[in-house]
Amino acid sequence: MSSTRAFVSRSEAAKVFVTSKSTTNFRHLLPVTKPRHIVVPNPLDRTPKPVLPKNRIKWWNIVPGDEVRVMAEKNARIREVKGINKFSNRVYIEGDKKRTEFSDDDVRGIYQIRNPHKNVHYSGLQLYLGSYDFPALPGSNEPRNLPVFALRIGTSEPRWENGRWIWERFAISTTPRLPTWTPNAQERITIPWPEPEKPSVPNPTEYDTPSKVVAEMTYVPSRFPRKYTSSILSADNAKADEYVRMLRNELPYSQDYPMELFLARELSNPHSRIKKRERYLAARARQQALLTKYVEDELKRSIEGRSKREAIAEATFRWHERVRLDRKAEMKKRWVARGLKARLERRRRRAHEKQEVEKRKLRELVLREAPNQVMPGAQ
Repeated sequence: MSSTRAFVSRSEAAKVFVTSKSTTNFRHLLPVTKPRHIVVPNPLDRTPKPVLPKNRIKWWNIVPGDEVRVMAEKNARIREVKGINKFSNRVYIEGDKKRTEFSDDDVRGIYQIRNPHKNVHYSGLQLYLGSYDFPALPGSNEPRNLPVFALRIGTSEPRWENGRWIWERFAISTTPRLPTWTPNAQERITIPWPEPEKPSVPNPTEYDTPSKVVAEMTYVPSRFPRKYTSSILSADNAKADEYVRMLRNELPYSQDYPMELFLARELSNPHSRIKKRERYLAARARQQALLTKYVEDELKRSIEGRSKREAIAEATFRWHERVRLDRKAEMKKRWVARGLKARLERRRRRAHEKQEVEKRKLRELVLREAPNQVMPGAQ
């Protein structure tokens, strides 16, 4: 088991406002990397700090789109969840004040622009289940309609479906108790997940392709027999296709010519995973056949005092050398095909020309006569 520990970058942890309603991974349970330098906090940006990984919530039952109430509030106003912060266990809900209620000189207006939502800890919220009818109070004949909230939440076993984790949530206990509750019966009220917002489809414009044009059949299969699709056609062939002739500039360009089936191999991606594995298996089969041939040829040679094991070892050594030389020749062939050989020769030629220019300048160098010059005498 590797001792390397995974971390989450600070840039990822800084994206505190998550609006996704589904759980696809548990990266929020990883520790956050420490900064390499001192970070000066911004007083107007009060971003909650991440809590310890062991204190973070794994399965979130409160997601954006739910309706909740803050238990610490006396009026118990129902608010909508706008976002969540899985690194600090905070939930962003609707705020009390709008930013337009502050004056332009009030610094709270700037803070409200940067932080338009109110964040509350996950444990301080209760899910809103709906309004239920309750019997009238003693001395009154009017029935009551009260909001009911989940006091305790239970979940089913999570399962992985369609690239995300799915589970059901239900209220085990409510506040206030429902009129149908009995001491011996356990409540189990299913809490539906909020419906995902459907993306709005804009009206088509003149730059959009109509659906009837997209659904139109524009490809006509080749008229060639099957045997002609695996060979290269010549220009004077009586069955030469119009599309191939157009590519050879024998016919004027037109989109009406159908693309032939045998061109699929040429136009397909040669670097796909399947094709690379096919080439690898083919090369491995060739090397194994070559090793078998070397072993058979070596066993046919009769040398006194040499055992079968030594003959196989000798054949294996020769096979390794052959594979190494073939690999070296293939790498040199690729080196030449990439143009590196021509580049090396060009650089050598330019370096040689540069040396020749310097030599010619030295040979043609003429010093001007001056009183401080001394001609060396012959020794």
